[in-house]
Amino acid sequence: MLEIRQHIERTGLGPQALISRLESPPPGLNRSLVAAWLHGSLKTARKDILDFVMERWRQQPNTNMIDLTPKLIAALNAEKQRTGVGECALLRGLRPKEHGGLTSGIVRQWLTGKTKSAEKEHVDLVMERWSVLPDYNDEWLTFTKDMRTNLVSLNSKAQISWPRFFEERDDIPDDLNYAAVHAFFGGQRKSIRKAHYQYLLETLTALGDETDNAKPRYPKRRKRYGTGSQNRIGYIPLTPEMSQALKVEHDRTGITLKSFATILAASGDGINVKPSALSNWMRGNPMEVREALYHEVLSLWRSLPDKNAFWDS
Repeated sequence: MLEIRQHIERTGLGPQALISRLESPPPGLNRSLVAAWLHGSLKTARKDILDFVMERWRQQPNTNMIDLTPKLIAALNAEKQRTGVGECALLRGLRPKEHGGLTSGIVRQWLTGKTKSAEKEHVDLVMERWSVLPDYNDEWLTFTKDMRTNLVSLNSKAQISWPRFFEERDDIPDDLNYAAVHAFFGGQRKSIRKAHYQYLLETLTALGDETDNAKPRYPKRRKRYGTGSQNRIGYIPLTPEMSQALKVEHDRTGITLKSFATILAASGDGINVKPSALSNWMRGNPMEVREALYHEVLSLWRSLPDKNAFWDS
């Protein structure tokens, strides 16, 4: 099996990685079978399967392998610890066949030092996905009577119902919704994320100030295909050109909307836009967006590097 070992070294593909790339492997071919050949525990092989495996390995190009140095391993582990996101969660949603057989098990071997080298493309992908995540910070606060009173007062000053508050905003943090607020006020939930409480305080305060300066603050919300209504204060029409500008940056950076939303939230300005809102903007829905928020999002997206640029010198 010397030739197989040479192909593994040349291509960087072990049995599992090779088999994961095959479109129609013959019946009976699996990772364990090839591993048994390599370990010498199986002395015979079906000729058709062996010929198939050898031919596919010969067709694989030389890999762009990099050494997993102690410094690089430490950097990967540091990102895992910083974000609190493990390798399984990090790669959730990625299909191994679409990424050269990359799996959470492979990444785990990097982190433990069991593997001495890896494909550069794989390391790029993993480091990029970790690097865009914010520091792990899930601080919770006990929801007190004073906090409830404060929110009720600010909500009353803003002159907006809670259902309408959540309906009309497009920057609400994930997991914060009307049902959660209802549970806080009703006593079913005893704690609230600090970031969520700060968002409610700051947003309601801003709405209350605007209400004092321009009443009524919220005109009746126009329907998606309505005509003749005026733009809300601070909002501008979402034009096809604006949607296209976002699509261009999405394609250029190759970053998922969820990852980009995380980058926005982790920015110095703490921009909170849900992935679903970004998707809607690129589709031209809704008809209006907050002008300042749109330009902040587009500016930050334009500041990001092109896809797969992490290891560029």
